[in-house]
Amino acid sequence: MKLAPTLLIAATFAASAHAADSLEVTAEWSLLEESNGQAIYSTEIDAPALVLGCNDAGKISATFSLDGDIATKLDSRSVRTRSVQATLTVEGKEPATSKWVYLPTRNMASPVENKYARRLYNAVVTGKSITLDLGRRGSFEYTPPSVNVDFKTFADGCLA
Repeated sequence: MKLAPTLLIAATFAASAHAADSLEVTAEWSLLEESNGQAIYSTEIDAPALVLGCNDAGKISATFSLDGDIATKLDSRSVRTRSVQATLTVEGKEPATSKWVYLPTRNMASPVENKYARRLYNAVVTGKSITLDLGRRGSFEYTPPSVNVDFKTFADGCLA
């Protein structure tokens, strides 16, 4: 389906070798090993989490896991999607409503337009909080973890 961002398609076939540490107190950024440094995820469990990807052309993609646990969800093979209207608000910016792709079996959502993925990336770099309102599916608050070595490796490898 054309609406599915590159990261969702790639994540369907990629399995993460990273396991979330159940004793972990705070979230952090972790590279997806099979992505060769072109995808990174935040390690939240039972809270919204974010996956960022970068293709060879330097185009950023983003996917929210609305209830965390990304490492487990990427092993799932479900690709059933729904198109939804969502409102993305980044701290200090005007809310923006646009079309998103929602994967109900994974409880994950991705913006269709690349500019919103870039907005999410910039929010992570600047440490700004994010709100994603998916209407009847709920509103989700996300505060990105601090940038770490894995995130810097991802950013250095991305041409964007």
